[in-house]
Amino acid sequence: MKDTTSPAWWLMKWRQAVIAIAILASLSSCKAAHEPVVVPSELIGVWKTDDPEYSDRYFELTRDRITLAKGKADKDSYPIEKLEKRTEKRGVLYVLTYRNPVEGVVDTLSFEYEPRDGGAIIFKNQRKLVWKKAPGP
Repeated sequence: MKDTTSPAWWLMKWRQAVIAIAILASLSSCKAAHEPVVVPSELIGVWKTDDPEYSDRYFELTRDRITLAKGKADKDSYPIEKLEKRTEKRGVLYVLTYRNPVEGVVDTLSFEYEPRDGGAIIFKNQRKLVWKKAPGP
């Protein structure tokens, strides 16, 4: 019969409990990990607008990143964490969530995609700007 009143027995049980909790926590975090985001092929590319105010700006979507650029030297690339696609009256609405790991900020862009004429992106907060996909190399 084990002596459950001894400090050594309690220390052993406490260690087992801590190990069990650590294993469960690591398993649950693996389960909660995000599945990789894959941007649809129609959205992949460099997007520019004809608006003169934004002549030096563009953004690029790859299969898992967004790059925001102003001029040739000022550009930042961020991992896309989530991309939701919703069908609405006006067309297809995408809600893209990306993270700036340096600042620890999560940001969201909402835009409509129109497939005609090579595709166009219109951000919900900038309805007058139309972003067109730049011709590939």
